[in-house]
Amino acid sequence: MEAQRLVFRRAHAALLAGYIADGVAGGELPAQDPELTSTAVVGALAEAMVGPLAAGVAGPDTIGGLTTFIHRALGVPS
Repeated sequence: MEAQRLVFRRAHAALLAGYIADGVAGGELPAQDPELTSTAVVGALAEAMVGPLAAGVAGPDTIGGLTTFIHRALGVPS
């Protein structure tokens, strides 16, 4: 099971890294290491979702809170 999680996380991190690199190149995101940022965001998101979503106790603000967190982590302007 853990090996499958790593494959899942790596695939999503690689996809996200491309979008982050595009955002940096286009001036929409601040300079950053796309691979490092994507790995950190995917890991944080996966861990945050394991608890409330898996237990079926995610509140109405869970997804909005995670979206805000990810935007801040990426440096998306407010």
